[in-house]
Amino acid sequence: MPALVVVLLCSLLLARGTRESARLNAVMVCVKLGVLLLFLVIAFTAFRADHFADFAPHGVSGIGVAASAVFFSYVGFDTVATASEEVRDPRRTIPLALILTLGVVTLLYILVSVAAVGAQPSGAFGAQADAGEAVLAEILRDVTGAGWPVVLLAAGAVVSIFSVVLVTLYGQTRILFSMARDGLVPEIFRRVDRKRHTPAGNTWIVGACVGVLAAFVPLQYLADLTSMGTLVAFVAVAAAVVVLRRIAPTRRGRTRCRSTRSCRSCPRRPASTSRGSCRASPGCSSGPG
Repeated sequence: MPALVVVLLCSLLLARGTRESARLNAVMVCVKLGVLLLFLVIAFTAFRADHFADFAPHGVSGIGVAASAVFFSYVGFDTVATASEEVRDPRRTIPLALILTLGVVTLLYILVSVAAVGAQPSGAFGAQADAGEAVLAEILRDVTGAGWPVVLLAAGAVVSIFSVVLVTLYGQTRILFSMARDGLVPEIFRRVDRKRHTPAGNTWIVGACVGVLAAFVPLQYLADLTSMGTLVAFVAVAAAVVVLRRIAPTRRGRTRCRSTRSCRSCPRRPASTSRGSCRASPGCSSGPG
């Protein structure tokens, strides 16, 4: 049931407003980065190069299996693109955000992996995982002989889970908002709360569905299904981009308000327009925000 509580709390936060969610998520990201940096500093003090002597012991097949599991770690980067209607100058900021986040996170993944393998033999990872132990926490315990780094790492893991759930729910609600605006899903998914300026009904429906899955479906099954689903979605989108480049080479994506009048938060707002007049775009004060 803790998973259900986390989902409901994230749904409540998203229903209250995007600005509040973004601020809290920024704080949580800083906490996660701090915990990872702490792990790197401690683990590299016990680094041994001979742990890399038997590199890739399971060959190419082992690398493929590991890559399919690690792919789950990249779930959520597409959420940056779903926020294109709620940011300034999306044609510049969205590609920049995607490239920077992918680069920084990939570098952190590599550093953490190198530090972990350098701190203990590769054979120990399987035994720790089979015993249900947190691998990184055990490395910190073995290196320092103290319990406080483990507590900090565990706290960072909890914060990380909350942050990931928050961002994933945000992305799903915005995708459904756009689909409802195009008539592909029911109208309720595009209804915006007049006070909070968020798609509250959309958020609670998504939160309820995700909460049920989180409460009753084993985590490993959810992780495997999410990895497979995300991989298929990424491949489909990439293929669609290639096809569109060939059949419609002059067509460009547009981020715009679909109302004749836009709100004050939109840089394209006419000077005579009052705040809150536009309810058709997530970037407007009366749209999700």
